[in-house]
Amino acid sequence: MLDIAVTNHGNNSVGVFLGYDNGTFSNQITYLVGTASPYATEVSDLNSDQRMNLVGTNRGINNIDVLFEYGNGTFTSPRMLSTGSSSSICIATADLNKDNHQGRKGGFGIFKIPKFKTIFYEPYIWEEFQVESTSFTRRKCFSILGFSKFQTSVFPPDNHLDIIVINNGTASIGIPLGFDEVTFESSMIYHTGFGPYSAAVGDFNNDHILDIVITESQDNIVSVLVGYGNGYLGKQSAYSTGSHPYFLALSDFNKDTRLDIVAGNYNDKTISILLGFGNFNNERLMDIGVANSGANNVGIFLGYGNSLFTSQMVFSGDSTPYSIAVGDFNRDDILDLVVASYASNNIGVFLGYGKGSLLRQKTFVTGGSNSQSISIAVADFSNDNFLDIVMTNYGENTVGV
Repeated sequence: MLDIAVTNHGNNSVGVFLGYDNGTFSNQITYLVGTASPYATEVSDLNSDQRMNLVGTNRGINNIDVLFEYGNGTFTSPRMLSTGSSSSICIATADLNKDNHQGRKGGFGIFKIPKFKTIFYEPYIWEEFQVESTSFTRRKCFSILGFSKFQTSVFPPDNHLDIIVINNGTASIGIPLGFDEVTFESSMIYHTGFGPYSAAVGDFNNDHILDIVITESQDNIVSVLVGYGNGYLGKQSAYSTGSHPYFLALSDFNKDTRLDIVAGNYNDKTISILLGFGNFNNERLMDIGVANSGANNVGIFLGYGNSLFTSQMVFSGDSTPYSIAVGDFNRDDILDLVVASYASNNIGVFLGYGKGSLLRQKTFVTGGSNSQSISIAVADFSNDNFLDIVMTNYGENTVGV
């Protein structure tokens, strides 16, 4: 059964909601983390005991906390690990040294791949790795350039995890290649256009070698750097987008077995290379669903299968739709939409009927008069083979199911 973990930044605690088999959750169980201000959390089996542990960042006090699970849904008191003179914001776990133990990557960027959110902070990242059941090595520091974000992938075919660092302030990317002992060589720097913002990794030319695509927000382009297979990249090829492309996603829209690139353009509120989000008309072609916050509606672009799409079909929603998710809520094998409407304090469900059209939304209140639902996701929390909906209510500091 799925459970939920949250960070309570305002009262210096982390909270756990244990899931029951009927789709409900226990009251929040809180664990104080001292004077820390928890900012982000990650769930992982850090000590290989088949139990999920919590590891979180504490903004402002230069440490991270680890809580080990007892096996009954409760956790130990937090164990604090110093980050020196640095204050971490985000965190992720990975087995970087291939010893079957999860290490932790902390630092000053977003590590949830492939999506990014800009968080500017001090110009370095650090690594810390597990060496026995509940102990960790000293951190290892690696210099980077300017205000940076990073993600991980495997560039030479050596099965070692490498790092891509996006240096926004110096208009470049850096790739420190990884070795067996969790060491990294000096970054190979590749200059980009102005304002690199996010990156994605894929094999664009079907040579079984990873390539990189980057949004360059100030130049209004995306750039592709083709990989050579030895950790090096070719000269970038630039492609025009709309105004200020920020985020990327990859998919094969025209079913030609080659990856296509999609980017969302922040300034002109357009999708210049359209983002695949689901198949709304059951033609096995990628379609697109978007939440148009400023226009208070949702839109669908149906795919033709040749990288072209229909004009947007618009469906009226409530005030300020902020987040969107897709699922088959009525089990008719047709995708439906659910939208979190920030200003209306509700969520709206649009049932699809297989021809790219949606029925009028049915709304569900998400809390009080100021719940301000800001993000949404779907999963089967109650194990009854029906999709459930979970949303975060920004205005009330709650999670609703």
